Order: sequence, then C-alpha cells, then structure tokens
Amino acid sequence: MVISVFHAAAGRRTIPLPGWLQPIIGAHFAHWPTEDNTRIFANEVGAPLRRTLFRTRIWRPALVRARLLGDIVRADGGFDAGWTDAHGTKHTERLRTESAAMHPPHQTGGLRFHDLRHSYATWLVDDGVPPNMVQRVVPPSA
Repeated sequence: MVISVFHAAAGRRTIPLPGWLQPIIGAHFAHWPTEDNTRIFANEVGAPLRRTLFRTRIWRPALVRARLLGDIVRADGGFDAGWTDAHGTKHTERLRTESAAMHPPHQTGGLRFHDLRHSYATWLVDDGVPPNMVQRVVPPSA
C-alpha cells in the first residue's frame, strides 16, 4: 500500500506504508470515511493541518507525554512542568492547566518532526534498501 501526499511548497510525494501500518490506516478510514482525493488527516473544517498548529497541539504534547521534552506531573491546584532551557538549566513551575504545562516558557530542544524523515531514511538503508531507492522515497530536502 502506498499513500500520495501533496504539499503546495514541496509538491506531491508517494510514501510506501509498511504492512503493520495498513490495518491502522484501514481502521482510521472505517472510523472517519473520506471521499477519493480528500485529506486523510485534516483539521475540524477539513482543511490541511497547519504545521504550527500540528506542532503546538499534537507534536509537542506527544513529546512531553513520551518524556522526550520535559515532563508533567499532576499536582494539587495544577500541573508541575519540568523542562531544560537553552543553557542546560533545569526548571520547574506549577501551571494551572495541562495545556500551559505542555508549553512552558523558554523550553528548548526535543525531537523535531522533520527528524523523522532522517530516521526513516536511515532505517531504510539499515534494512538493505539501496541508497538510490531511498532517494526516490525520501528525496533530499530543498
């Protein structure tokens, strides 16, 4: 199974999906049916997920929950957020909402979404896929 992805600035990409992911995508389609040529993952009004909103609402919270970007502990009266600043100094602060704790001030680092592209290319090479084929699947960044 392959999926075609289009981004106005980057053009169209065809991405092969591993076998283990196909049932997950199938379940997604069963729960949220789409018409042909519509977005699989869209915002509430069917528009593309914007990069900044994706990073704020999905990516950073996922990193925090995975303890790859600070941590959050539920506490009386709010949430204790822990993070490291650009100088390597560790900070903690009690914040009123979980959302605020997901985005503490001056938090730096963490896995960037784009880093997954490089990891994928590395895994393909490690699995014996020839580099010229990897370039077809994961073209160099502009």
